[in-house]
Amino acid sequence: MPKKILVVDDEKDVVSVLLGRLKDHGYDAASAGDGDQALKMVQEDKFDLIILDIMMPVMGGTEFAGILQNDPETKNIPLIFLTALGTKKDDVGYTLSGSHFIFAKPFDFTELLGKINELLS
Repeated sequence: MPKKILVVDDEKDVVSVLLGRLKDHGYDAASAGDGDQALKMVQEDKFDLIILDIMMPVMGGTEFAGILQNDPETKNIPLIFLTALGTKKDDVGYTLSGSHFIFAKPFDFTELLGKINELLS
């Protein structure tokens, strides 16, 4: 059974590319346009990993991540943040804490895929 990944980003182009590439690599991928929508999806389904933007409308990535961290059912889901905020292109894939990583936009998909494979193995 393929691992299930949720992509949360309000940039439709980013979501479209990520969904296609993840599916091409054998992952079951779904998407949400903001943290509020993603939270509803996480409450209804189990995801093995979540890729999310930090700045989004309605509920941003850090608020969404905080809610996940405070719920025993979701606190162990690995998170990969995508952001253009305060990062340099060289800040690729650095660890925030435990199984939480951040990638600067624009990101290299091969590096992102490597981190996804590592977290889900």
